[in-house]
Amino acid sequence: MSGSDEVEFMRYLTSSKDRCTCPAGIISADNVYLSLPTGMHLWNEKIFEDALLGTHILDNPKYLFDLETISFKKKIKIVEPSILLTFPWYYNLYHWLIEILPRLLLYDLAQDIHDLPIIVPASAPKFVRESLALTGYLDKTRLIDDGIYQFEKLHILSRLATINDISPLAIQWLNTRAITERGSSQRTRIYVSRLDAKNRYLSNEADIHNLLSDFGFETVVMTHYSFEEQIQIFQQAEIVIGSHGAAFSHIAFMNPGSIFVEFFQPGYFIDCYYRLASLKHLRYVFLIGKKTGLGFSIDPTQLRSILENALS
Repeated sequence: MSGSDEVEFMRYLTSSKDRCTCPAGIISADNVYLSLPTGMHLWNEKIFEDALLGTHILDNPKYLFDLETISFKKKIKIVEPSILLTFPWYYNLYHWLIEILPRLLLYDLAQDIHDLPIIVPASAPKFVRESLALTGYLDKTRLIDDGIYQFEKLHILSRLATINDISPLAIQWLNTRAITERGSSQRTRIYVSRLDAKNRYLSNEADIHNLLSDFGFETVVMTHYSFEEQIQIFQQAEIVIGSHGAAFSHIAFMNPGSIFVEFFQPGYFIDCYYRLASLKHLRYVFLIGKKTGLGFSIDPTQLRSILENALS
């Protein structure tokens, strides 16, 4: 694409950035306060920065207020040493699947804490429990109610990469641990619809759907499937296209050489899936649409050209 938005985003994708895999490990501390469901913690009136995805989380009034009020609220004391796997943004599929769940590889390496319960809120989204079951950790997980807890001993699994990067070890771990029953070996072409979303949906989806039918695409709404079924959809896909959203976390399970086409609305450019596609050796294409209300439209002619080139 040669438009100004496309040039801007391409410059953003290819710009030099200071990225590296950060040091990771397990933080063990006594007398830690934990607030659920936000996942904010407090130790000696401080927080462990390495546990958070980024300190800019504290720019959000919800998390800052929760942190500031922990000391004044009634506590539930837990004597049993435990493992913390609940951090801010865990309720978002991308942050949970790519940045939080893979921290369990640190748990795998630390043999001396394998008998300790993993702390997760009972109010967590369904995919949290499903992913823990699929990776084999649900029986070690303690689902606890929302509230303020005082842990006599808490082990905190640190982040594997900074907020601006993705850990290759995390993606490797996911593909090793998230074992699913493979369905048909036939490669599929998938369009991921955001029909059930409140924003970043295609306002001209009917036109796009008609175009995609010429190329043999199947339309899916990811919330209609279980966590395991969602992984299987991406594992079997030859090409996946759709508007930027958390469902594309599952490109982590696509086969190398597969194609991923991502739609963006103008001014909303996030490169996380470009980086993830690079780690998975996928062929990545992006297309920027035109804003229309809370959604945006994609030019069918441009999309047809992209698909003809990608699938030739």
